[in-house]
Amino acid sequence: METTYHTLAEDMAGQWNNFLPGIDRVIFIGGNNDYGQWVAGEWLRKGNSYHKKELALPGNVPEKLLEARKQKSGYQWISRRQIPFFIQDEEKKEGQLSLFDEKNYLVLVIRIKLPDQKLTDVFYLFFRNDKSNFGISHDSSPIDTSQKNIIGTMAVNFARIHYNTVSEKNSELGSVKTHVKELLEYHADRLKAATPAGPDKWKRDWAEETLLELSQRDGINYVYREETIKLLSENSYPYKKLKQALYDAIRVAKILAPGHPGKIFIEPYYIKFTDVNNGDKDSETGHAGTETLITRMDKAYRLLDRLEEAAQKLLSSDVMPTSEKVGKAMEQPVTAPAIRDALKKHRARVLHLLDKYPQRWPYIRNQFRPVTNLLPKNNPLGTKAV
Repeated sequence: METTYHTLAEDMAGQWNNFLPGIDRVIFIGGNNDYGQWVAGEWLRKGNSYHKKELALPGNVPEKLLEARKQKSGYQWISRRQIPFFIQDEEKKEGQLSLFDEKNYLVLVIRIKLPDQKLTDVFYLFFRNDKSNFGISHDSSPIDTSQKNIIGTMAVNFARIHYNTVSEKNSELGSVKTHVKELLEYHADRLKAATPAGPDKWKRDWAEETLLELSQRDGINYVYREETIKLLSENSYPYKKLKQALYDAIRVAKILAPGHPGKIFIEPYYIKFTDVNNGDKDSETGHAGTETLITRMDKAYRLLDRLEEAAQKLLSSDVMPTSEKVGKAMEQPVTAPAIRDALKKHRARVLHLLDKYPQRWPYIRNQFRPVTNLLPKNNPLGTKAV
């Protein structure tokens, strides 16, 4: 069965056997600043496998542990009796250790953290005083100081690579969530453009009952916005499309929900009905006009995006974005007359979008003549799309 890790420290602790399969024991301390919320665990080698068990932290050592976790990232070799919370019985019998008694310093301490962490995660790696840790069973000579330096440097670099990889993945996930949310917000105006075909009570009842069942199934309190329930109930879509739209919206809502909120709201811009295709036209003719309107608005939006992207590409190369050059710089090149015709065809929707999103398309709205020529002289951006 695959092990589930709840924190980065737990995950890292489970990786050390991949770095050095001969390590007998790994103890880790992690978690946030609150001592009561620290995580601690121990990995023990049994034969060729490793087994994890919880490590109860004594209540009388928080200050010593805090001091250990405040130290900078890096590595250090210590003896077992120097661990602030863990002293083996046989270690108690040892006399005072000498700083030069190298054979007793067989615990490698690794401290590592992400940039936003205040305290380091600490790992204690227990070594035997021979080469068997590295699979060299015939060599019983002890590990010397230079070898320990090599091991320590490699171990802390291994930990940094793992932590940086996780940090990059988290950053990418955050970017994806932001991008998805922006896309959903963009589609909100498309959903608002839908013309209601009249409310069906059964659809509202079904939507509310289904959301309750899914809340109980997932252990999450899903809540509709009123605009969302209207979108699901006041239309002519068949049951199959409604169900798919609702399930997709819930999946998106869970992805975008921050942390562990008490409620997850199903926003109206999470709802997306499958586009009408040829096989569905007979059953959904009532929405053909709405879908056409939405599709035209989407085309106008993408046209402005492509023009701005091409213009910015030229500007970054110190090339003045004329109509001809912008057309050639587009991903699918077009002629200058084709650009003017497309803008003329979508004029009302282009003006509506320029008015609705004042921060978008900064260059073409101010300096690209085919766009600026569309603007009314006395009432700029006043025309609404139809």
